[in-house]
Amino acid sequence: MIFAILYMDTLRLSKEMMYGYKWKLFVLQLSFIGWGLLCVLTLGIGLLWLVPYIEMTKANFYEDVKREWENNRNNIQYDNNNI
Repeated sequence: MIFAILYMDTLRLSKEMMYGYKWKLFVLQLSFIGWGLLCVLTLGIGLLWLVPYIEMTKANFYEDVKREWENNRNNIQYDNNNI
């Protein structure tokens, strides 16, 4: 029961954080198609560099979204305290 609550909270927070960023993430992932095609030409050896690059890019995207979400959340809480 406790896990279900945590699970639902996690999904809610994820949905809240990604609001307005889904298209940006989609375009970011599309930008790697050309690199993937080039890796095919190297018989997959290029994937040794491409996969970590993609993962780091997604991690940085998450950090940017998280920072922006926390700033917005703090500003809203600060504004509510001044009322």
